[in-house]
Amino acid sequence: IVKHLDDPRYASFASGEDFSITSYERGFPRWQHGHLVAALDIINSYQQAKATQLACTPLGINVPEVPAMRFLELLKAWLRTHAVMTILPEQDVRSMSNLCRDVLGKPELFLSRNAKGFAAVLVDVYEHLRWQLCDTLQQDHSCAELLANVLSISRNLVSDALAFLLSSPTTMRETTDLVSLEVVVLWPSLPDQHAVPSKYSPRQQKTMKQAWSTTCGELIAALLSSPGCVHLYEGSGHSSTAPTQAITGGGDVKAIADSKSRAGEEVQVSGGWRLLDLIEQTRTSWEKGDFKDSGLAAVLQSKLPRGGWEDFLVALRTLADVVYLAGEALLQFQRLGVGLGDYGVISVAASFHGVLDAYVEKVNLLRQCLESLNESVDEHITLAKARGLTVKKPRPSREMTARGHAAIQRAINGPSNHTQILLQTLQELKRNSAAERLPKVARGLGKACSNLQVLLNSPELRRCADFEIPRLEAGHLEEPPAISVKGVLPTLPRRPSYQEVE
Repeated sequence: IVKHLDDPRYASFASGEDFSITSYERGFPRWQHGHLVAALDIINSYQQAKATQLACTPLGINVPEVPAMRFLELLKAWLRTHAVMTILPEQDVRSMSNLCRDVLGKPELFLSRNAKGFAAVLVDVYEHLRWQLCDTLQQDHSCAELLANVLSISRNLVSDALAFLLSSPTTMRETTDLVSLEVVVLWPSLPDQHAVPSKYSPRQQKTMKQAWSTTCGELIAALLSSPGCVHLYEGSGHSSTAPTQAITGGGDVKAIADSKSRAGEEVQVSGGWRLLDLIEQTRTSWEKGDFKDSGLAAVLQSKLPRGGWEDFLVALRTLADVVYLAGEALLQFQRLGVGLGDYGVISVAASFHGVLDAYVEKVNLLRQCLESLNESVDEHITLAKARGLTVKKPRPSREMTARGHAAIQRAINGPSNHTQILLQTLQELKRNSAAERLPKVARGLGKACSNLQVLLNSPELRRCADFEIPRLEAGHLEEPPAISVKGVLPTLPRRPSYQEVE
């Protein structure tokens, strides 16, 4: 049992003193997985017949049958738990199936080999577990679902990366007046030149005016207002009319309501996305030692082996690439998966995997830059203060460094951090969208379409639903449709007819 099942509860079935035979009923009103319920019914039927044969009560037990009955009770406990699961883990089914297979190889447990004996029951249960495993394997996560998960984790990563960059390496103490540094909270405070239409508040702009006027603040404001960032977070279903009170504990709701009269609904950024130009201009100035109104902590303004201002700019540039790839490219592929399913995504696997590879590279680079910057902040600010050393001003406040530390833990350092989970999900997504799956998907579609064609022409359907069935054009799909790629987004193939797929 321990070899196959991780749950310690099941180990007690082997030697527990409080063992008893449970009810012969299923124990639940509705089930999700038919083969598991069938296996449970088989066991209950066997136990009930055995109890009748031996004239014992449901709580009684025949000593020679103890090993077999203990194992059947383990199976019943597992089946009752898993039969009602909405999402059935493949590994759980595989583990129980392997356990049954091992027990079948222990003939000393079988007191009889007749058609109604324990061995025959276990063989039937094992067969249903194998069938259930086949069903579970056919219910893989769709590419659209995995992409939605990737986008959700990406939003978490971007939010916490921005929170860290706003707090730990800078001196923008105005950020402590905000109860949160989430993107949707920062939007209403952006200055006019970076304001996101219908998402700004004069009251919040006043609170953060000094912070956004610094060089670091202007860079981050440009990223927050970029089309990729707006698309990424608006695509997640965030409300554009969130109450301003959630931002600082108060607010001017009327200013939010009147914002539509100040700007159009579409995001317009003067002169295009200026962030990359701003980063290069900032690099030129800082290389000359001009850090006036930079908003950067003094200890990071000097040349450091690692974690200095260069890493701040590289981290910001990389974060901008992550935002663009997620908010502009992956979001469109996710919409493709929602509209056309796995077939649509796999059809453009070449371009899709190119985007995924680039995204993985950028996420890894962002992690490296943030780690380097965090180590520098810890060494020259946090630990220096703890040692009683004088830290050159300007420097972040204690509240800022605490908030930045919490953000970086969630983003890259802590257990189950965003970066780790995101990279694992991207690997799974790449496997699920492999071009090798396309023939399997097409065969499944073809079989479904063939069955549908037979059904549409059947007299039974005509008897139950009397409607005119349109005539399908004959044809077949000899080669996959040609796919052209312009930029990042694919030109979608035409959806084939039922007979073409077949």
